Amino acid sequence: EGYLRALGYDPRRPLPDRDDGTGTGMLYRRPGGPTGARNLDYDVQEAMNGADVVLNLGYRTVWHQFLSAGILRAGTANSDSHSLGVEAMGYPRNVVLGDFPRDRFDPAAFNAAVRAGRMLGTNGPVVDARVVSAAGAAQGPSLTAFAPGAGARLVVSVRAPPWVPVTEVRVLVNGRVVRTITDLSRPADPFGADGVVRYTGEVALDPLVEGRDAWVVVEAGMALPPAADTDDDGLIDRVDGDGDGQADDEGMVRRGEDDPRMHLDVVSPGALPFGFTNPFLLDVDGNGWRAPR
Repeated sequence: EGYLRALGYDPRRPLPDRDDGTGTGMLYRRPGGPTGARNLDYDVQEAMNGADVVLNLGYRTVWHQFLSAGILRAGTANSDSHSLGVEAMGYPRNVVLGDFPRDRFDPAAFNAAVRAGRMLGTNGPVVDARVVSAAGAAQGPSLTAFAPGAGARLVVSVRAPPWVPVTEVRVLVNGRVVRTITDLSRPADPFGADGVVRYTGEVALDPLVEGRDAWVVVEAGMALPPAADTDDDGLIDRVDGDGDGQADDEGMVRRGEDDPRMHLDVVSPGALPFGFTNPFLLDVDGNGWRAPR
């Protein structure tokens, strides 16, 4: 539902790069107004919204396709709190990276960091990722492209409250999962104070990008469930939410006291543990970043 669906958006088709007369091409249309802005001239894009896994996998798909088309928008994780009875207010949330002390808070600098994609999205797992050059210079996620240089590493640390299960870290290059890391620690006591740090490690960048410009996003949480597009519109509408091997559920189902999602599900019914960085735009050849399309 929403604007893209009204335009006939289908992620299986390439996005146009101009107002070409198609429904999706209307993204580039300038409907008027004092700024002459196009329909897609917004600053940030919801990559995660509330707890609904089916919708969130759809938002993730759209955000990734837009990044690959060179439509660079910061990805946010929002509670979308329209009521007190449906959404959990402030959950998921965004972690904005920067120095914003409360006693001298600068809203303009804060807003600039959000627009620039210097932030993380999470409903529990917090993914701290940096690209570190061979000389030791570190670069966090943002919509500013940079040349990592030969021998650069992706250094990742994942933290989460002990009651939030985190079983894997995923490294995505241009929307494809190219590395899945599963050797994470698991707290013995979900209500204890120990076991917050679940993973610390690094991955060499060169083998992942294979000499090409790319965007990289790091995710952490539980494995994404098997999914299905039963109405053939290019967006999933069913997942295996009960663990029976069939993607026939409208969302995640709490399976009992032994479900690893049990404590998170009490706080946010239907949520799947999920955290993500904004993209790293890697200008591998140093002559300007090019979208993979």
